[in-house]
Amino acid sequence: MKLLLIRHARAEERAAFAASGLPDEERPLTRDGIRRMRRACAGLAREVVTLDLIASSPLLRARQTAEIVHAAYPQARRTELGALSPGAHPRAVRDWLRDQEAGAVALVGHEPDLGLLAAWLLSGDAHPFLPMKKGAACLLDLPGAIEEGAATLAWSLQARHLAALRA
Repeated sequence: MKLLLIRHARAEERAAFAASGLPDEERPLTRDGIRRMRRACAGLAREVVTLDLIASSPLLRARQTAEIVHAAYPQARRTELGALSPGAHPRAVRDWLRDQEAGAVALVGHEPDLGLLAAWLLSGDAHPFLPMKKGAACLLDLPGAIEEGAATLAWSLQARHLAALRA
């Protein structure tokens, strides 16, 4: 399985949004975040030709990012995954991945959780060493069983690097 981890794009500032009285789960992307993510997805589509499934955290900013990714991969199925919510253990994502019959899966979520998931799948150790900025992505290869320590890192790119790859 090819596993593409994508951090949500730039969202409204937490403190400013808190003044609205709405819960943080409803904090949206900024216009600039949307624009930058669209540009990043244009480059991403050159590096990852196809996706079978796009799963996102249920938080609004991750769902909005996943919709932008889905526009670049309209053939991919879309779903929300509670295991991508902030604070969830990577084991829950791993267990969900084991049930998927897909060759290429994208997971859209949050930091530090995505970095923790990547570290756990790459090394078997739950100490993040691959931080992901907003809109960044990394591609992991899981050639056999989906287990901690079984993945290989293909690449890790920031949103601006992905945007530079676009045609």
